[in-house]
Amino acid sequence: MVDGNLDDLETFGTQTLLVTSVRRPDALIGAVVTAVLENFTDFRRLHPSLFLLKTDSLVANDAVAPLHPGAIRSFRTAGLLR
Repeated sequence: MVDGNLDDLETFGTQTLLVTSVRRPDALIGAVVTAVLENFTDFRRLHPSLFLLKTDSLVANDAVAPLHPGAIRSFRTAGLLR
């Protein structure tokens, strides 16, 4: 709430995107994804824009780039991908 404005304010949001190279080892990227998932509550506290982020929205159907194989493995292990 902004001082003097008691009404909700319509706005827009952006996607959160972590970018890497396919040249990075699967184990490294998998470890990063797993660490985020295992510490998701703390991860969301890192920045206000992450506050409403939910684990089931981490793997978007409309992703702008392919997922790294290490990330795919971690998301599958967590049950977020088939």
